[in-house]
Amino acid sequence: PDMSIEGYTSTKARQGWSASRQEPYAHPEWGILDGEFIDSFESRGLSSNFRREHFPFSNLPLTFHTATKRVVLPHIFGSYEFAKWVAQDIHGLGKYMMANSVLLRWAFPGHLFDIMGIEREWITKGKLTPDSDSQLNLWRTFSYRKPYGMLQCGDLTAFDRALTEQFFQFCAFYGIYPSFFSSDGGATNYWSKPEWYE
Repeated sequence: PDMSIEGYTSTKARQGWSASRQEPYAHPEWGILDGEFIDSFESRGLSSNFRREHFPFSNLPLTFHTATKRVVLPHIFGSYEFAKWVAQDIHGLGKYMMANSVLLRWAFPGHLFDIMGIEREWITKGKLTPDSDSQLNLWRTFSYRKPYGMLQCGDLTAFDRALTEQFFQFCAFYGIYPSFFSSDGGATNYWSKPEWYE
């Protein structure tokens, strides 16, 4: 966040956690915020930053790109440092940090968040096809006592009463909170359709 490179007036981190973004916490009369949510946390984690002028600003050790053998700053490191910065402020206010798409490839960011989760499609030809036992155990283990949520996307019309109960029981076994979202990126939300959830 303290990065200063010639030609740049602001960093992506400063834009994402700007004074205007933080202002609602100073004005509870605007509405009480419970914390911050970081969406798609790991989505660009494997993207590679080879810009050497960025390297000195990382608080994490550099690594090597496996294909080119060049020194690289993986995007996940920048995402981690940004989330850590925001989490320090949010936790200092006694609020919560939540993130989506966490613990898919990396476990080390898990300690930053109070609530984690992921969007998955567990429906194949009308049948429940959950992630592997090892993946589900990893999510539960690295979440420790924190909630981990599962948002079903995919064909939500397939979730009749029996399939929904099977989904809930499966999640309960692993201590994962079950829920539903959307099959079209949020345009049609499961919870806006009483004929689905009733």
